[in-house]
Amino acid sequence: ATFLLGISLGSLFFRFLPRNISKIYFYIIVQILIIISVLISSLYFDELPLYYLYLREMFFDTWSDLNYIRFFLAGGMILLPTLAMGILFPIVCELISLENKNMSHVVGKTYALNSFGAMFGAIFAGLFVIPFIGLQYTIYVGVLLNIIALLIVLLESSKFSKLKKSIFLVFIILFYLSFILSAQKWSAKIMSSGVSTYADNYFKVSNKYKELSLLDN
Repeated sequence: ATFLLGISLGSLFFRFLPRNISKIYFYIIVQILIIISVLISSLYFDELPLYYLYLREMFFDTWSDLNYIRFFLAGGMILLPTLAMGILFPIVCELISLENKNMSHVVGKTYALNSFGAMFGAIFAGLFVIPFIGLQYTIYVGVLLNIIALLIVLLESSKFSKLKKSIFLVFIILFYLSFILSAQKWSAKIMSSGVSTYADNYFKVSNKYKELSLLDN
């Protein structure tokens, strides 16, 4: 739901952009926003169960409140990238329409390719990539595909000099590689801890630990 909401709001936001804005520049900015937001949010994915426990213990108690926690924690992690993705689709349509003035054909072809890519990507990632390298590195592969799409448009554009293209190419590659090599691997135990189901058990263990600590002191 959050993913589709972000896509919808992003597409709606594009409607209010100035018509004279450079679509190439804006495409690059949006792609960079997607890349950075996804990489930064990936740093906190395996900590979501801990945030859930903390918020539940501090502020919430009822069943509906707990579902709100889950929704807003998960939704907050992906809202910014999906907003940017929603902006990206109409930008791509306008870039393609510069060469093909038949807008209905442009939107139809772009939407078909986008839908096919989403379908193929879900099948390929779910059946092959995630089982082989795991969810964390599958996300990094997705980011790499965005970087490739960004570089294709950048290198084909005549708005940038060869020097600027070379500098950006080296910078984005070094940034990506340094992030991947320095990123900590997600904790499988925390990710599979089932806090929404076994939260009460974790609280009992935590309270028992606190009591023992007080006795030792």
